[in-house]
Amino acid sequence: MSEDDVRLMAELHAQATAADDHREIIANLRALSLNLAAKYPSWSADEIETKAKVIWRARRLQWKD
Repeated sequence: MSEDDVRLMAELHAQATAADDHREIIANLRALSLNLAAKYPSWSADEIETKAKVIWRARRLQWKD
């Protein structure tokens, strides 16, 4: 994994932790993915969204489709 990959995953996990702390707010993973894709151009928004959904599912968090 590259340094960017590690930072991206850390950001996704930090966002998931924030979502876990505020379960009353439903995450918009598409918007999050588009934002992170601009910051990490080696990943597409679709790839980031897929990774985010895996993390959200594992933590049993909700998101907007």
